[in-house]
Formats: sequence, C-alpha cells, structure tokens
Amino acid sequence: MESKESTNKILQVMYYLIYITMIVVTIVFYYLFHKNDASEFPDLQSQFSLILQYIVIGFTLLGVPGGLYLHKYYCGKLKKITDEKEKLRRYFKVCGARMILVSLGLFFGVYAFFALGAYKPMIYCAAISAIALVFCKPTMAKLEIDLDPNSL
Repeated sequence: MESKESTNKILQVMYYLIYITMIVVTIVFYYLFHKNDASEFPDLQSQFSLILQYIVIGFTLLGVPGGLYLHKYYCGKLKKITDEKEKLRRYFKVCGARMILVSLGLFFGVYAFFALGAYKPMIYCAAISAIALVFCKPTMAKLEIDLDPNSL
C-alpha cells in the first residue's frame, strides 16, 4: 500500500469481488437446490435446519454490528499511528476483515435460503447483511475520515 489512492482502489476491487462472488454463489445454489423435490428439503424443525437457522441469525445479529463496531474501534487506534505506510497497511487489514465478517452473514443466509427450501426468514437475514455491506463500501472520503487524527 504505497498511497491512499492505491489502498482505496484495492479495497474497492475487494468490495465488488465480494458482491460478484455472492451473485455467482446464489446462481450456483439455485441450480444445485432447484432440482430437488419439496420432499428432499429438510424439515424446518429438524436438528440440521435449526442449527443452520441459528448460525445465520447469529452471523446476522453478531457479525454485522460487530464488524462495523470493530472497524470503528480499530480506526480510532489507527489515528494514533504516525507512519503513513503502516497506517495504510493496518487500515487495509481492518477494512478487509470488516467486509469479510459482514459478508459471511450474506453467504450463510443465501445458503440457508436454498438449503431449507426457500425459507423466507433466511433471505431476510441475507438482505440485512447485504445492506450492511453497502455501508462497508470503501471511498476516499471514508478513508480520509477514518485515518485523519483530527476527526472524531
């Protein structure tokens, strides 16, 4: 990470790759699970279904606010670093971790939606994570604010 512009550009590529990957994963899951009859989907009260639902809800309820809060917390620590290259390197890691943490809820929500036979609450959890991922979009303005020692 030589400059703020290159760091931002790499983070933007990562951001859009996450969304493109999720589109491809959704298409793959659709074709994998669409072939199944309704009788082949697990019962929504089975142990597998309940565990999968808990995982999705857990990633949504903990991953989204946790990822956003941890980013804010670590950016506060980054403002104290004086070496610009080290600051950008750590900022890249923090932003990447935030995007991955938030996108896990999206991935598991899409998987659960198709694995449980189009069980609608799971797509709502995936939508919450997708909306949260929009707030993770890297821009130069956010980078400047996050790394400016004079900003709150």
